[in-house]
Amino acid sequence: MNKKMRVLYFWLIAIISMTNFFAQNKKPLSYKHVISAEQVIVYFQENRFAAWPANNGAWLIDGDEILVGFTEAPYVLKKNDHNIGNPKSSWLARSLDGGETWKAFNPENYVGDFGSKPELKTPEGPIDFNSPSFVMRIVGTAYDVASDPRGHFFYSYNDGISWKGPFSFGDLLNHPEIKKYGICSL
Repeated sequence: MNKKMRVLYFWLIAIISMTNFFAQNKKPLSYKHVISAEQVIVYFQENRFAAWPANNGAWLIDGDEILVGFTEAPYVLKKNDHNIGNPKSSWLARSLDGGETWKAFNPENYVGDFGSKPELKTPEGPIDFNSPSFVMRIVGTAYDVASDPRGHFFYSYNDGISWKGPFSFGDLLNHPEIKKYGICSL
């Protein structure tokens, strides 16, 4: 993926994330001062690799509910590389108590379930980004669980319990603003 495509996807993800954040957080956030924190294990299986929530998404849902994505695969000791083997899959973990306890699972109809170049769909109608339980997962063009050079996305209306997708970005990359400012050279 060239530099312009990486910049485009970064801004696309940032805009969608901010839109989702402001749609779900109409009241000001209040933060608690944490004097001491406790580290908890979200997922562990002997000889398995589990990491990269920054590449897989994190959602703060109503109250104390948290949903976080991660890559799960065999653990393979490697020199000068990530200790990850194949096959890789995209998992989710959910906490209902603010992160004290977690349940990890491999969701159905989700990232990587459709092969390296999935048949991309078009949404049947408008997507309701303001739905109170809306979450979205964008798959970049260089993500090795689903390394589709076109990129695609999934969304859920029930806080990530079930997913719709994979969907194409359609003609978004040909949008006049993107062409005008040279963000993308497709």
